[in-house]
Amino acid sequence: MNKKMILNSALFKLVFALLFLTFAVNSVNENGWNIIAILFIVFASFDVYNIIKLSKVYKIIKDRS
Repeated sequence: MNKKMILNSALFKLVFALLFLTFAVNSVNENGWNIIAILFIVFASFDVYNIIKLSKVYKIIKDRS
């Protein structure tokens, strides 16, 4: 993986994390806390976790070059 691919992947995951958070907030506002809202939060947190991992890999690659 090169730096550009990592940045593109992180940006893609960030967009989906924000999208899942938006869906979760809308779901909670309309129906209260239910399994769908919790799943949206889980998916968003998984994406944020992957963004953090990708940023660490990006830093390692950047330091080597």
